[in-house]
Amino acid sequence: MRVKLNDLTKLHNLALVDTSALYKYKVLLLFHLSELGFTPTICDFTWREYKHLVGKSSRTLLKEIKSAPLRVVYLRTNFKRLKDLKSSLDKLERRAKLTILKVYKELGELSKGSRHEDFCLLTVACLLAERGEVVVVSRDRGIATSCRLLGELGYSIEHYIPRGLELHPQPTFQKLPSPRF
Repeated sequence: MRVKLNDLTKLHNLALVDTSALYKYKVLLLFHLSELGFTPTICDFTWREYKHLVGKSSRTLLKEIKSAPLRVVYLRTNFKRLKDLKSSLDKLERRAKLTILKVYKELGELSKGSRHEDFCLLTVACLLAERGEVVVVSRDRGIATSCRLLGELGYSIEHYIPRGLELHPQPTFQKLPSPRF
């Protein structure tokens, strides 16, 4: 199912899947997320990065997804060109943006080739977290650490690391008490 980010009004336990997790586990990860009650969600920039990594064999995964008895959301965003990818963090509040940049700097990953896709994934996660809890599935240290710190800032983001056919939740989600008036 193709959905635009702006048209997504009701969350369905979305699990944003990073390229590294999709590359390693392919459709098995999507099945496992579905069995756990999540709706596997692949952003358009993640799919483009995946296609760049595997070339024509990306069609095989696409056929497997389409023929599988599971619902996968293909999330269309406004991050189409490299310029859009580079400016994705500008859509976040200043604290969140600086937190993510600090994480990548401390991990020495600011020069990593796929950092802009990571930034887009984190931006989408933050935007979706404003509407409800969201899960990010990734094997990437920068994404994992960023999710934990964004959770501490009050974003409803959980991070899962896929290991084999199991997902290991990381302690990143922190519910904040409702303000009292």
